[in-house]
Amino acid sequence: MRIRNVKIRNLRAIDDLDLGFAGPDDKPLDLAVLAGPNGCGKTSVLEACLWALKQDKLVPRKLPDQLYSIELEVEHDGERVTVVRDTERHHVLYAPDSRPKQINAFINGTRVFYFSSWRTPKLVGSVGLSVGKGRRPAKTEDNSLWRLKQHLVNIKASTAFEGEPVRPNQSAADLFARINDAWRMFYPDGHGGFDARKAPVPRQTNGKEVDDAEVAYDVYFVDEDHLEGIPIDDLSSGEIEVLGMIGTFVTDASTYDIVVVDEPELHLHPAWHRAILPALRKVAPKTQFICATHSGELLDSVYSFQRFTILDEDDPRVRLLSPCEEAADADE
Repeated sequence: MRIRNVKIRNLRAIDDLDLGFAGPDDKPLDLAVLAGPNGCGKTSVLEACLWALKQDKLVPRKLPDQLYSIELEVEHDGERVTVVRDTERHHVLYAPDSRPKQINAFINGTRVFYFSSWRTPKLVGSVGLSVGKGRRPAKTEDNSLWRLKQHLVNIKASTAFEGEPVRPNQSAADLFARINDAWRMFYPDGHGGFDARKAPVPRQTNGKEVDDAEVAYDVYFVDEDHLEGIPIDDLSSGEIEVLGMIGTFVTDASTYDIVVVDEPELHLHPAWHRAILPALRKVAPKTQFICATHSGELLDSVYSFQRFTILDEDDPRVRLLSPCEEAADADE
């Protein structure tokens, strides 16, 4: 499923906004990036899309107590459906009204994830094994690093035993290869990679004090200068941010339909702003990404038709122009 269009009325700073996320071929874009000054409503657009898709649990903030309206046009296999959520009806309605049950099932089956601008991956130290029906951390943005560790440790351990793998059609070698390929987009000259190993006697496992005799495991970055490996908790905040986001996609057996990202450049050096969206697209090529950013470098990494600047037409502030708009201005 893809979002084609969003119309918002009277939601926080947004009075009246109509954004179309279709490309030159009239198909929904795989990637759309919102730009604009602070307070223009970029985050509200992202949250409105999630609220319309009944993903309230993913949004840290609650819907404001005001009269609002959100209309979301989505497309799946060429079929278009309009999702409406507003204050007066207090719930989500679907059009066409003749098939509410089918459309409801269609929306409920959509896989959506949100990286908010408040995200901070949780550092939990080493982890134990939870192969099979063992308890796993919840699928939340703050658990992204924990979930990555747990999955890599489990799938690496499963290779030591006979029988079915943790995930069918997903080998440990392929999984680490996907992560390392994406990682090299940030370190193109690097030769290291990630590996899951038994950890030294830990003080904490999953963030809790443990007995010295308990066996624990961790994920390490290993190269010729660090043969013993660097625990991923000891990487920089930007590296942990990248690894956590990549891990969200490579550890899940199913593909996300839509992923919303507020400030993909969070914690990253400007040199990495151009690499983050290509890296996410590499690990999740079938997912639609809708993002909001303050980074000029990140905007430069996408096509002009994938950029959407939220400003009034008569706003005196500088706005980003597409090449067609720049040519039109030059002719006047």
